[in-house]
Formats: sequence, structure tokens, C-alpha cells
Amino acid sequence: MWYVMQADTDARIIVGFKEDSSKEEYLENLNNKTLVSILDDVKAKAGDVFFLETGTVHAIGAGLVVAEIQQTSDITYRLYDFDRTDAEGNKRELHVDLALDAINYNKVYTYKNYEKIENKANVIVDCPYFTTNIIPLDGEVDFTKTGETFTVYMCTEGGFKIEIDGEIYSYIKGDTILIPAAVKTFTVKGTASILEVFIS
Repeated sequence: MWYVMQADTDARIIVGFKEDSSKEEYLENLNNKTLVSILDDVKAKAGDVFFLETGTVHAIGAGLVVAEIQQTSDITYRLYDFDRTDAEGNKRELHVDLALDAINYNKVYTYKNYEKIENKANVIVDCPYFTTNIIPLDGEVDFTKTGETFTVYMCTEGGFKIEIDGEIYSYIKGDTILIPAAVKTFTVKGTASILEVFIS
């Protein structure tokens, strides 16, 4: 899942194919250096959310700051690197053959609409691996958790404080905090946009 925290006016991302494709069409365009022409290149702005399921071809363009939430995985297949080279003229390794059977060649719909009710945890994504909510905070909110999972808070705008057992911790845009499952009650106060993430 991508949550766009910051975006330049012309910032864009790639999320899947423009239309249903195939392994053969993908390879033909890759070999002809026209792969980008069949990929879904969409405009992105702050607050946008894209949910990328396994196998979705994706890339973040220039001028973007994105919060990425995903299941635990050590596998990334690089399909194309826009012919970029390092200072010594070397290209990065590609994983074309490995990716062939992992790619979803169908057109996918990744954009997520969501509510922004103030001082409430509004669900953005609820999948088997994690749940992500957004909390438009303006004031003070008390939280009571079940103790079944840790909770991660990411400040995407503004600033907030968390009070746990009388101790106060302060956070600003870009900060991330992990609340252990053992901490079941705490208070969040401030004016901020906060992502709340926990194991589903």
C-alpha cells in the first residue's frame, strides 16, 4: 500500500498495465524499450492511496514522498530500470525471467477512496496481512487496544504527542512510532494526519 505524503505538481506513479496484457506483449515491449507505453502511468497527489496486490508492476516517479506499508517480504523483481546507469556507467541487475510468472498481466484498479472523519480511525485498507487507518487528528483522543498486536503510527502531516503512563512523546511529519501490544491504553493529542497500522 502506498500513501502519498507529498507530491510535486506533475508527480506520477506506475501501477499495473493500461489494459489487459500478456507475457508475450510484455516481453515484446521490454525488448523494444517501449515497456512504459503499456503501463498505467497515473498522476498522484498528497493524500492519494494505492493498494498494490502481489504481482502488480509498480514504480514511484520523481517528486514524490510515499509511505509504504506491506506484508513482510524479501523478494523484489526489477523488470526495467529506465536504462539508468551509475557513476561508472553500470546498469542495475534486472530479474526479467524470474518475474515472468509472478506478474499480474491484467488491468488492476489500485486507487482507494476513504473517509476522513475527524478524530476517528477511518479504514483505508483491511487485508489479510495488515489494516491501515487514517486519523485526521484535531484535539485529543483516548485509545484502548486489545493487546493482540502492536500498532504503528506514522505522522503524514502536522504533529502530535502520545501520552503513555504519564510519559509524553512528541512526533512531527515523517516520524514513525511502534506501540507494543503490551501498551493497551494511551492518549494522542495534537493537529495532524496520522496513519495507524496493525496486523489484521
